[in-house]
Amino acid sequence: ARGGVAVAFAPGADPRARPGVLVVDATTGRPVATDPNALTVRRGPDGAPREARLALPTEARRRPLRVLALSGLTPVAEARLP
Repeated sequence: ARGGVAVAFAPGADPRARPGVLVVDATTGRPVATDPNALTVRRGPDGAPREARLALPTEARRRPLRVLALSGLTPVAEARLP
């Protein structure tokens, strides 16, 4: 995603749970502040989340990141960005 991150959800994500994305600095392990209003979620025919896109602040895009897709409070996918 240009200026952000896109992450696919693993099959089996709960369609009733609220999807989310957690971005963590891969070096320090600290969460990266993001705008929750910048999150968009694409859902499949069953209502389960399939992909989430999140715009990232410019500062965050300059460092290695770990990105977790969440279904409720359960991590369902992970990606690493250089």
